[in-house]
Amino acid sequence: MEGTLKGTDAWFHDATSKVSAHFGVGKDGTVYQWVDTRDEAWAQAGGNPVGISIQHEGSVPDGLTPQQIAADGKLLAWIFSTHGTPLQITDDPVQGTGIIGHSDGGAAWGGDSLCPGTNIMGQRQAMIDAAAPQVSVVSPSLGLPGGGTAVTVTGTGFTGATSIAFGTAGASNMVVVSDYEITAVSPAGSGTVDVRITGPTGMSPVTLSDKFIYSTGTPTITSVSPSSGDLHGGTIVVITGSGLALVSELTFGSTPCITFNVDSDTQITALTPPGTGSVMLGFTTPTVCGTSGTLTFIYTPSVALPQITSVTPITGSTDGGTSVVITGSGFTGVVALSFGAIPAVSFIINNDTQITATSPASAAGTVDLSVTGLSGTSTASQMDRFTFEPPPPAVTSVAPNSGQQAGGIIVTVTGSGFTGATSVDFGEVDAPAFTVATDKLITVTSPAGSGTVDVTVIGPSGISATSAVDQFTYMAAHSTPVIQSINPATGNAGTSIVITGSGFTGATEVNFGSIAATSFTVDSDAQITATCPIGASTVNVTVTTPFGSSTTNVADLFSYV
Repeated sequence: MEGTLKGTDAWFHDATSKVSAHFGVGKDGTVYQWVDTRDEAWAQAGGNPVGISIQHEGSVPDGLTPQQIAADGKLLAWIFSTHGTPLQITDDPVQGTGIIGHSDGGAAWGGDSLCPGTNIMGQRQAMIDAAAPQVSVVSPSLGLPGGGTAVTVTGTGFTGATSIAFGTAGASNMVVVSDYEITAVSPAGSGTVDVRITGPTGMSPVTLSDKFIYSTGTPTITSVSPSSGDLHGGTIVVITGSGLALVSELTFGSTPCITFNVDSDTQITALTPPGTGSVMLGFTTPTVCGTSGTLTFIYTPSVALPQITSVTPITGSTDGGTSVVITGSGFTGVVALSFGAIPAVSFIINNDTQITATSPASAAGTVDLSVTGLSGTSTASQMDRFTFEPPPPAVTSVAPNSGQQAGGIIVTVTGSGFTGATSVDFGEVDAPAFTVATDKLITVTSPAGSGTVDVTVIGPSGISATSAVDQFTYMAAHSTPVIQSINPATGNAGTSIVITGSGFTGATEVNFGSIAATSFTVDSDAQITATCPIGASTVNVTVTTPFGSSTTNVADLFSYV
């Protein structure tokens, strides 16, 4: 489409334009549906009565944004499941089935030789890939070469999955728990492989999130860095070698190491326990025990640098204000504490091993906390990380807050955290269309419904909490309001009048001529009490509801005196 999604929406709703498509996708991923997919849209002209058309916001030669590709993937998956359209590329408008460009239809499809342009035509495979299952987490991500590890895979689009593969080997005991979760048992394998799901819409693409590591077998330690540290413990060391993926216990000499993380099959990060002298490192896996042999760690007298060993909680809002407890050593005399490059709002040194700090505002992401004492700044490690997460959306008002049960009411939702919103729901029903105007404003079309429901906004950081301010009431169909009398019918600004008639439920406006009433209260479906605004001469009083405005007549005349 040329221009904006909102502009095209207005054009397509004009019956005299004789143009339409089944769907429209904005650059931000917003999806509009204009025509039922069981019906033919104008975009097909006379050439394809069974085609489903998708228009995209932008101009030739624009390509699709990542948000548009993701939205197209969801649409294609739905079209496949609903209509059986194959998820494949075709350029044959007569015999082909799959994804085809408007220009391929020639004169029969309107004769547009440019739409949608070569860039979008080249992105058709990306749309198909986006319709396939998506893997986001594999847990655990490590296992034995012989297989047999029970693994839980989370992601999206798992409904109807037919197989799960670890590299090229199929897993056993696959159970599709939900559209978001699959459990399986790993097959035999080696090295690092991709865990991929195959379903009706294709195979999940390879990502950094789908990796599974087969341990190489018996652990071997080849280096420890640093090779010495404080005899009181608390030194962060990186242990490298091979076959480390399945290490379940680690010791420094005879002392168990309580805090360590298996980073990969070739690396472990550990926090040394207290000790003395030169000690070997010991390890235990499900099948073997061993040591580092001649490779040792040397305990030395106290080091002055502070060390962070844990952060609780490890996540907080990008707005700041989270109370965080930092545990470690050497905190006496700390003069600064930072979250990444941003100083904490405040902090209190509880004792030499604990600090309580208040997080600052920050952009979303993971940062290292650092504490600075008289002797220097703590060394960054996995133990000091804190993740700033955007707060979930919040809805503070819905206007109008009522409308017809058939839906179709344009509603303005105000609040915060709306950037990146993926859905607006009325109760449990998705709105058919919405536009994120700003981070604090969304305009949305109400779906059909009944009763009173909460309007919620879903975004990357969660769903808005429900409250009385987000409620929308569906009203049974009414005729437009009718005014039968006004009492008194004369007065000045500030005069309180009683308007009698019918169809006043849900009234959104009371006007004296073209001027809005200073205030009004809907007493019942048959009565409104309103306060006159400043005005002059004789004017018609009108009442507006979601079902229309009252027709002027002699009974609604009010005279200023």
